[in-house]
Amino acid sequence: MTRLTDQITITNGVSKAKRVEYNLQLNNRNYDIYFASDQLVLNANTESALALSVLGAMHSGRNIRITDSISATFVDNQRQLIDVFTRWFPTYKKIMLVADNAVRANRSPSGRVGSFFTGGR
Repeated sequence: MTRLTDQITITNGVSKAKRVEYNLQLNNRNYDIYFASDQLVLNANTESALALSVLGAMHSGRNIRITDSISATFVDNQRQLIDVFTRWFPTYKKIMLVADNAVRANRSPSGRVGSFFTGGR
């Protein structure tokens, strides 16, 4: 397990017109990442930022710190993904996810749920 100082810091994205922007901090460097679409409405959220960075963090052995509000269930599921993925692919390293503001949502009375698929690696 890597030290917590060797980490990627994730903050929530910003929605701007037809573009969503994220900033990832890796040690002393900042990386601006964006998604843009002329045909879809894009909404920034912290879960998306975590999903886009977890495999890269595992490959480089960097822990992840999430500073904004994020679903505690999503973080728990990402930890399970990390456990499984590191068993399947030994080149990926087990990392720590530190969520400063993990929130447990109340169940929706509608019974509806949302999900997404990354489309592979």
